[in-house]
Amino acid sequence: MIAACGGKKTAAVPNTKPSAPAEKITTPPIQVAQTTDVTQSQPSTHLAPMQQQTPSDSYGNTSSQVASTTSVKAKTNVELVVDGSGSMNAGMGALSKIELLRKILKDLATQPFPTDTQRLIGLRVFGNTSSPEEKNCQDSQLLVPLSAINATTWASAADKLSAKGSAPLAYAMQQAANDFPVADNDTDNLMIVISDGDDTCGQDPCNTALQLHQSPQKVIIHVIGFDVDNRAQERLTCIAKSSDGQFYLARNEFELRNDLEQAIYANYPYNLRLKVVAGATPIPATLTVYQGGTDRIVQRDKVTGIKFYKLPAGTYDIGVEYTDSPETVKPSKKVTGVDLQNTTRAEQIVQLQLGNLTIGAMDQSGSPTKAVFQINKAGGEPVVPSFMTGPEPQTIALTPGVYDVSAEMTDVNGLHLTAVSTNLEVKEGTTTESIFKFQTGQFLIRLQHPEKGFLAGTYKVTPVGKPDEVLASGDLAPDGTPIELPPGNYDFYMDVTDEDLQGLTGIKLENTPVTGGEMSQQLVTLTSGGLKLFGKDTQGKGVHTDFSIRKAGETAELAKATSEDKEKLVYLPPGKYDIVATNTGANISPAPTVVWNNIEVKEGETVSQEANFQLGEIKLRGRNVKEQPVVTQFTVYRSGTDEPLGAAMSENDWASFYLTPGLYDFMGEDVNATTTPKPTVWFHDVDIKVGTPLTKEAVFSSGKLKVICRGENNVVLQCEFSVFTYRSDRPLYSGTTTDNWKDYDIPPGHYYMEAAYFDLDAAVLLKKWINFTVDENQIVEQVLRF
Repeated sequence: MIAACGGKKTAAVPNTKPSAPAEKITTPPIQVAQTTDVTQSQPSTHLAPMQQQTPSDSYGNTSSQVASTTSVKAKTNVELVVDGSGSMNAGMGALSKIELLRKILKDLATQPFPTDTQRLIGLRVFGNTSSPEEKNCQDSQLLVPLSAINATTWASAADKLSAKGSAPLAYAMQQAANDFPVADNDTDNLMIVISDGDDTCGQDPCNTALQLHQSPQKVIIHVIGFDVDNRAQERLTCIAKSSDGQFYLARNEFELRNDLEQAIYANYPYNLRLKVVAGATPIPATLTVYQGGTDRIVQRDKVTGIKFYKLPAGTYDIGVEYTDSPETVKPSKKVTGVDLQNTTRAEQIVQLQLGNLTIGAMDQSGSPTKAVFQINKAGGEPVVPSFMTGPEPQTIALTPGVYDVSAEMTDVNGLHLTAVSTNLEVKEGTTTESIFKFQTGQFLIRLQHPEKGFLAGTYKVTPVGKPDEVLASGDLAPDGTPIELPPGNYDFYMDVTDEDLQGLTGIKLENTPVTGGEMSQQLVTLTSGGLKLFGKDTQGKGVHTDFSIRKAGETAELAKATSEDKEKLVYLPPGKYDIVATNTGANISPAPTVVWNNIEVKEGETVSQEANFQLGEIKLRGRNVKEQPVVTQFTVYRSGTDEPLGAAMSENDWASFYLTPGLYDFMGEDVNATTTPKPTVWFHDVDIKVGTPLTKEAVFSSGKLKVICRGENNVVLQCEFSVFTYRSDRPLYSGTTTDNWKDYDIPPGHYYMEAAYFDLDAAVLLKKWINFTVDENQIVEQVLRF
């Protein structure tokens, strides 16, 4: 297995998921305990003294009075007017106030907005271009016109925010009002001012707010006082009061974020605002609202991050499921006992405990590559169906826990590579990173023999304990062959190709490790003993002998060898063997054999075995009466049987048979004869003896046999007939007569004929036997009469 390369780092939990899974994998459900404390630990939104803040409910959520004058309309225009004066350079923790505002505005652009009204949003800044010395009281810029929110546009605009000069707050409010269209019954124009102080240009923003609220734009102004003193808070509160808006006090990053969200949705009619996050990131979720304490579903919605509810007063339970989770069983929570009133707003933040796992893969060159991943609970079942990543690393959100991750890919050479990283811990709110590097290792094998030196051979590679599952195979060169494999442990099987060492089979290296990016070497020295084999006849002359070698008591052939005129040396592993020696030069079947059992071969020693075949010899050839050679095939039979034992051809020389003592029949056939059947010569009951060589010639001379069949009144009949030589039960010729004479070439000799005719009228089969002799060049006519 490949250990995953790369370290671990932490980051905010993103909302990402893997590509479509390669296959569906079912996992057991995750048990999620019901909770009544799902809010963040930071303090709730702070209201200005002008409006009494209600205490938090039993769930730690904030409820605030719903303004009776606000109602949702078909369209809402929201413009943020933010302070860019020099005072915003003051520190707020690790960042300045302007840097913190820049960060929050970027995040705002990634937040989901309600889909049941059309909401356009713009951004204006004041005091950010001129120095304080210039006292520019018309320093205001529209950075983003009213439009559907776009994260890229907002990020670019937020980067332009800086803090420099004066604070022409009233002027900026007047300019922002001009950015709005004239209000109508279907439109709300909301201005949200974020400032850390009062107007520094001698204007009265409170009076300006009243004028703008009474203008054709009917602007409602919400004000967020960002880290302000009591006097500034009083002045900013007046702006909100004068325009039917609300004042929010923000003393830190959390309050500023929360106040901004409250202000944006202040005109939205709801009595429950529910936000689903992982860390600080809104995530897609399926929300199911139940009547409190029952399974009755009141409402079900799919949302991203935020959902506003306007529900009848009562108690509710809310199920939250992370919709886009890659996990087979989606992370979920259930919030119980949420009490809602018609006249108050409840804020509920549901925090799903998620961490991130970033995984990627690199090929052997170190370049990013695609791979198929499988994520399992550590030592357990899959929790995410297998999926493929692109070349770049991919981040997925997971329930915190410990996981095993496996990866696989096929390289350009078609080699299937796998990798596993175990016990990867995913922690809530952090990112664990694991980059898999697919590297093959090389394993070089050399085979050597104490007497034969380095050897050629073959190999195969299998998983450990699975000899039939071949992963790689090929030839081994004497100087070694590197075998490229994915990292892991393997069984190696080797055989030598040297015929003298063919008994050294099944050489095995078990459970051998291969390490990625490294070359390992193994020298395998073969231990053996020698076995000298030889086959000879009664005169001690070598005969062509095949040897079959088996392990003692086994039937499978381990090795084979052949000797003819000298001994054959075979190397075998130490042990006991059964050996069958077969005289394959005897031209008979079955060939003469000699068997040795339990022949012991010892390491470093050589044992000799000689097969002494006691055979007789007969030489045969064919000729005609003019002493000319006739190409003749001789077939030998056990005397009185028709089962051939072997055959040999005689042309210009003798055909030799080496036979165990006994009686045999020999048939010579004129191979080149044009007649059918071809002329034959038989030698019967030939006695073969050891030490007494025989010679016989088949002399082919022919007469002619003519056959016809007749009945009464010399009528021509069709008869079946067969011609036999004496002392043979095999017909020389067989046939059926016709209307004319049938003639055959036939060697001189004594014969008998068997003839048969079936008389249809009498329904009887008639037979007769005829003896006749044929002399050389004689024509014998046989009339078969019935």
